[in-house]
Amino acid sequence: MTWGMHLPSGPYGNYEGPVDHYGDGWSHRLREHYAQLTPEAQKALYDPGEDGSSYVYYVSGKFNSEIGSRENTHQPVFTPILDHEPPRSFVIDTRIKNMASIISLPNRVWAVDDAAKEVIERLEPSVHQFFPIQVGIPRSPTYRYFIFVCAQYFDCLVPEACQDGALRPTGPGSYLPSNLKAGISGLAFSKADFGNAHLWRDRALREWHICFSDELQAELKKACPRLPKHYRTIDV
Repeated sequence: MTWGMHLPSGPYGNYEGPVDHYGDGWSHRLREHYAQLTPEAQKALYDPGEDGSSYVYYVSGKFNSEIGSRENTHQPVFTPILDHEPPRSFVIDTRIKNMASIISLPNRVWAVDDAAKEVIERLEPSVHQFFPIQVGIPRSPTYRYFIFVCAQYFDCLVPEACQDGALRPTGPGSYLPSNLKAGISGLAFSKADFGNAHLWRDRALREWHICFSDELQAELKKACPRLPKHYRTIDV
């Protein structure tokens, strides 16, 4: 059986601390890095093409997109994440007790704690990417999390087999899944397409939804007492 989890909730705050209305600390650091490069190096790192959007926006998309995909036809494809690009910390607005093992951060970025990371890497070694990030409020102990970048995508959603209310079309071959139990439980996936994978995303659902195997669900449940809600989906 397959399990599904909608983008979980997470703390409010800013990457690398708030700065001003032009962006947070992470945005400013990336913007400064890009500005200090020669024009040739800038173009090699990020050529905005016709869209003209910023390098900061492009980098943020790398953490919830498949390598080789693109935001739209005017944007360059997403390339592998470079060493300077991940955010190093996340400053939350207020203290949160007992944060879940899997959380979301702004820009629909997923993050996991040590326990969840250990389980995922044990069952699917060297498949996904993890980038350490300290999460907490200033001058207080921080939580150690890892930004989770899913590196396994399939075209396994079967829209015609999904139950009513499980999907909302957002474009050709693209859907926004429901975050309700009935909706997640009504999603149908082709087992022939995801095979023996333990953790993956469907391209039609993008970063809004993640799928995982029975074995991974059981191991996560044992290791992570604060696991976000997730539900069985339909295998066809």
